Amino acid sequence: MKNITVTYTKTFNLEFDIESEEFKNALSDYKDVIYKKGKSTDMLHHVAHSIVMKGKGEMVEGVGFLHEDKSVPAGMFSGIKVSNEEDEICIAF
Repeated sequence: MKNITVTYTKTFNLEFDIESEEFKNALSDYKDVIYKKGKSTDMLHHVAHSIVMKGKGEMVEGVGFLHEDKSVPAGMFSGIKVSNEEDEICIAF
């Protein structure tokens, strides 16, 4: 039996204005749905985990969408945008 090691790295930036209404609303929703004592850093960790698992195109549970366009229902934009997304896969034999 052979064994290989696979390392997967995902790098991206989260852009947001902590004072924006969208971000404040997303944090309030996060506290209502995910973690009542959550802070903005907890929410951003939740967002980052969701991006790694599902990509940036999906709605993040308890937070909202990470992009703003016509396909996003009113009030569902989280105030958080993702940029400079890169994937790197290394396989060691």
